[in-house]
Amino acid sequence: MIKQEINLDKVSPILNEYFHGYQISSDPFEKVAVYTNKGIIGIISYSIIYERGEINYIVTLPDYRNKGIGNQH
Repeated sequence: MIKQEINLDKVSPILNEYFHGYQISSDPFEKVAVYTNKGIIGIISYSIIYERGEINYIVTLPDYRNKGIGNQH
């Protein structure tokens, strides 16, 4: 399940582990979505500015890499 994360206290340490010094800002254009299945599997940080979307960061936790999760429908 992909959902927009409201509790950023769980997400921030994970992003900071892989992208040192990264902090989720209060920027209204930056959004964070989380792929979950009984816990966080992956995180995407993206920005929507006018009609354009930009991916800032994508993280898949090590235990879930190379398992074809991105190919599932």
